Amino acid sequence: MWQIEPIAADTTAVESVRWLWPNILPRGTLVVLDGDPECGKSMLTVDIAARLSRGADWPDGSPGGPPGTTILFAAEDLRKRVVRPRLLAAGADATRVFVFGCPDCPEPPPTLPRDLPELTALIELVRPDLLIFDPLPNFLGGGLSALLVRSVLAKLVELAARFDVTIVMVRHLTKKRGLKALYRGLGSIGIVGAARAGLLAARDPADADRFVLTTAKSNLVPHPIALGYRVVSGSCAAVIEWLGPSDVTAEDAAEGVKQEPGGVLHAQQWLARVLSTGEVLVCEVLRQAKEAGINERTLRRAKEGLRVQSRLIRVGKEGRWAWSMTGRFGRIVKLSELPKIDEEEEW
Repeated sequence: MWQIEPIAADTTAVESVRWLWPNILPRGTLVVLDGDPECGKSMLTVDIAARLSRGADWPDGSPGGPPGTTILFAAEDLRKRVVRPRLLAAGADATRVFVFGCPDCPEPPPTLPRDLPELTALIELVRPDLLIFDPLPNFLGGGLSALLVRSVLAKLVELAARFDVTIVMVRHLTKKRGLKALYRGLGSIGIVGAARAGLLAARDPADADRFVLTTAKSNLVPHPIALGYRVVSGSCAAVIEWLGPSDVTAEDAAEGVKQEPGGVLHAQQWLARVLSTGEVLVCEVLRQAKEAGINERTLRRAKEGLRVQSRLIRVGKEGRWAWSMTGRFGRIVKLSELPKIDEEEEW
């Protein structure tokens, strides 16, 4: 029977929110990390685990704490060829990261809710600061039915609070655009509903060559500012290079690059118009592109996609490069003759 007692009668000390990564990853709770496959979600989790293992500062400059321990369930990457090299390249203390669930792991991956007792025993033994399911649906035995999700999440919430562990659940995005960022993750809305924080990794709408980590949900603090990053080559595997604060919101990121002025699609359409009447000096194209808010790297990707021709021409006594949209025998291609660019194509 419930005890009828006003909350004012509770004399225990009030507990403040504790953080693994201040304002980003709260302790003792569930966190969702959503994103498309090419956005480096798994490398983000590796970067976080590596920083935690060393007690290093966080990507936004927040000071790290004492070195911590991670349990990583990685269903889509090989442990020896992918996960371990990534951890080493990210500078992880390999004694503080335990990896399970990979296709080449000797033990089978856990299936929830069936293996919840074994998961509980593992958490009790290791006492991790961070537990990652990458991606979560691969560890759900009965699919993504609402009833199953609720039962599993309820147990994970209990485990997170009991052991003061941050549980990060990685998900892919649905292909349906136009939804709020909060609803783009694959599966039941109950997943992000049970989380205290929801993160979205996506291409930067203003620059298709970089990514942003944004916050779609934050129940404990105001939404922190987004952080830019890109994937670069490390010592033995690809790593995350952080690029500092970004003013991109989760809603901007959820809409995607294709609708934004800095995207390759927009740059292709812009370049086709500029070159529709004939050759234009590259220096002039670059000048106009800068005024249009298109960076040089995106412009050159657009040039490659449209198969723009380059030619060295004489301007006075100097040689200058010029671009043109040419067809057979060097004839200038009119704008109306260009292949139609699919507005729905994703870059």
